[in-house]
Amino acid sequence: ELAQVQLQLKGIEEISRALGSEHNIDRILDTVMERTTALMDAERATLFVVEDRTRMLWSRNTQGGEVATIEVPIGHGIAGWVGANGRTVNVKDAYKDARFDASFDTKTGFRTSSVLCAPLRDSQQRIIGVIQVLNKRDGYFTPADEELLAAIAAQAAISIHNSKLYLDIVGKNIDLMETSMRLEARKAELELLFKVERAAATATSLEAALDGVMAAALEEFPSEAAAVLLVDPRTHQLTTAHATGEHGELLGTLAPSLGQGLTASVIATGKTTRERLPHSDEPGWHVRHFIAAPVIQQNEILGCLVVANRLDNPRGFVDQDERMLSLIASRLGLSVVLARALDEEQKAERLAAIGQTLSGVIHDLKTPLTIIG
Repeated sequence: ELAQVQLQLKGIEEISRALGSEHNIDRILDTVMERTTALMDAERATLFVVEDRTRMLWSRNTQGGEVATIEVPIGHGIAGWVGANGRTVNVKDAYKDARFDASFDTKTGFRTSSVLCAPLRDSQQRIIGVIQVLNKRDGYFTPADEELLAAIAAQAAISIHNSKLYLDIVGKNIDLMETSMRLEARKAELELLFKVERAAATATSLEAALDGVMAAALEEFPSEAAAVLLVDPRTHQLTTAHATGEHGELLGTLAPSLGQGLTASVIATGKTTRERLPHSDEPGWHVRHFIAAPVIQQNEILGCLVVANRLDNPRGFVDQDERMLSLIASRLGLSVVLARALDEEQKAERLAAIGQTLSGVIHDLKTPLTIIG
């Protein structure tokens, strides 16, 4: 009896060490169920965990045989009855107990005889699972076995509860990190838009506005070349209004034919597009990947913004880049419209000044012409 007690204490000690040094619920329960099967001198032990959403018991771990995952409705079978009522059950002959469900034996070919089943409770005494041992090898399960299983169940409940808390904290930390990353990305976007708006608002000419906006854009999206192409109101042809970057001028020349006329497609559809071009063995500079965003203002497509060969990302441009460059292109559209409106106003003022001058000249000529007449 003393040797048996020492063996039980040793098994519980091993379980305690597993609980204290491991956060992975699968490895914890492997140790718990392995030791439970040995300590209880049983053929098989199964740990059922309560699924909160469906209110079902499902087998978390099984020792003593290859058994597939088992799902048991709470209240069904001996384990389900223990899960519903929270009381330990000790049955000498399972087939004589009305609560026993023999369908699992039929499916697996296993023959259940004696059953000892105990509930697992958390710190608030809520039932979070059920531990079940089957077929005592030497006789039946005794009251001492019930006490031993209750002690094991208490520690298993602690391990499950702590693991859930740990996973919950880890999940919240991951959510916080993701939220922090999204906030950082949003902050960077707002700072870029502020730089773009400031550069466009403080410019005194269209060229200065394009230069300031493109400088801010390339600072955020380092690339080999960028160009702004505008539709000429008279000829309706794309012309390079501004080019920047190491190969900006060359990009302005190549842009209308990129991707078999995709820039023209952007002008026609008003939709931002990006593409990777096949590798070229010809000498000289080549566009490997590019993005083209329409320059739009009040549903009028004025041109497109083209950025090629991003330096800090060999894979090219991504969805977030597409969204930001579309916003920058829209702000360029406002600058173009304002510059054209200002140009028209200046033309009108010049015409008005010319008209006033001619009116004065005509008035000054009228008197001598009348006298001469």
